Amino acid sequence: MILRQLKRSSGDWSRLVLWKMDLKGAFTLIFIHPDSVRLLAMQLTDGIAMIYHTGLFGFKLMPGAFDGLTRVLQRRINAAVHGEV
Repeated sequence: MILRQLKRSSGDWSRLVLWKMDLKGAFTLIFIHPDSVRLLAMQLTDGIAMIYHTGLFGFKLMPGAFDGLTRVLQRRINAAVHGEV
């Protein structure tokens, strides 16, 4: 992506801007469909269960889920920047 952007800026490194944004609580920004929340249920003690309705830190599948979301956003942003929306 960096090299592609550099080509767009005529090879002028001084015009190339890189940025990074960290989303606070990123996994919790992913809402789980109500029909699927039971799949994230976790049994605690004394017969109590915890059911998550958003993504959670420490769950092995969350990075993959968030990556899919990130890729969709990247495509949409790139399309908007290039006037394809």
